[in-house]
Amino acid sequence: MGIWAVALLLLPAQADPGPHPAHEAVTTGPEADLVPGSVLSALEDELVSLHRRLRPALVRVALDLPVPLPDGGSEIREVLVSGVVIDQGGRFVAPGVVEGPLAAVRVFRFDGQDFLAQPLAHDPEYDLTLFQAPDLDVPPPPLGWPAPLRVGMVTVTLGNAFGLDGTLALGFLAGLNRSVDQTSGLLQLTNPVNPGDGGGLVANRRGEVIGLIKTSLREVGHRQLAAGHPEACPDGCAEFTRSESLSFAVPIERVLRAFRDQLSYAPPSRRWLGVLVHESYRPELAERLGWPDPVLLELDRVLADSPAGRAGLEPGDVLLRLGGTPLEGLAGLRFVLSVAPAGEPLELEIGRGGEPRRLSLVLSDPPPRQRD
Repeated sequence: MGIWAVALLLLPAQADPGPHPAHEAVTTGPEADLVPGSVLSALEDELVSLHRRLRPALVRVALDLPVPLPDGGSEIREVLVSGVVIDQGGRFVAPGVVEGPLAAVRVFRFDGQDFLAQPLAHDPEYDLTLFQAPDLDVPPPPLGWPAPLRVGMVTVTLGNAFGLDGTLALGFLAGLNRSVDQTSGLLQLTNPVNPGDGGGLVANRRGEVIGLIKTSLREVGHRQLAAGHPEACPDGCAEFTRSESLSFAVPIERVLRAFRDQLSYAPPSRRWLGVLVHESYRPELAERLGWPDPVLLELDRVLADSPAGRAGLEPGDVLLRLGGTPLEGLAGLRFVLSVAPAGEPLELEIGRGGEPRRLSLVLSDPPPRQRD
């Protein structure tokens, strides 16, 4: 039980200033609000509510794996990771540390009850495994897809850091489409990530899951040094181990696509445009085109036999809107292509020669080599 220390400040005697003004009653306890209606009070209420709503979707997974011994035998060791329920029927995703024959897979619900689970599928790109525990009886949380992701978004993470179940952390989305440890397309977060958090959930301020915790830059450095691969870190693994608030997560869209054949719902393949494009800082051109952002999407190359080629796009064109939706950077383009219909004519607004133009574009499914 905690001990509160009370400090008393003794002041020298002073002349009586006269009648003391009436003091307002001071309320103490969990319901006390020292600054009614404050931003911090509202933030606190939101975080408490988010934790309460998201906590059931976070699970702890115990994998009993056979570990080889020097004498040629093996012993069973328990590995603990986090996981997130993403579909009905007890389907959840956790880091794919299930190499070799499994002796047992147990999943622990937020109330401490454990259930047997079976692996359904594995995604080697992000090293994630889809499991099913039919008796888990936990509904999936709302998913933040389809919805655009923007740098600066508030992010809430829930994991099981060092076995501490349901650890909450607050941060921001710091970057998109990052590559680390030979894995690309990751979200960069400022939320702290510790051992045991891997596989935990990342949610937006509305309580929608937008990703699964992957790793931290510090953990990458330690892992590569321990494995004897310092060359795996471009800037030096020892430098990585000194990093702070550099964490990474797999976008929920990528998770859903990875297991589309096993889930009741998954996004369709991202539509194919057939261009090479980059972000270009062109404030004067943006002003001429009436575009509010000085960063424009400029085409480098247009494939001839592609939706872009058939629509008449040319290198140097600037992409502005597709189907009325603004294309805000590469992340915005990727999002629009992930939700746009195929086979239907869409109005594409572009800039060419400093003037706005409108084209008709019909997107298609990607060819086999371009599929997700």
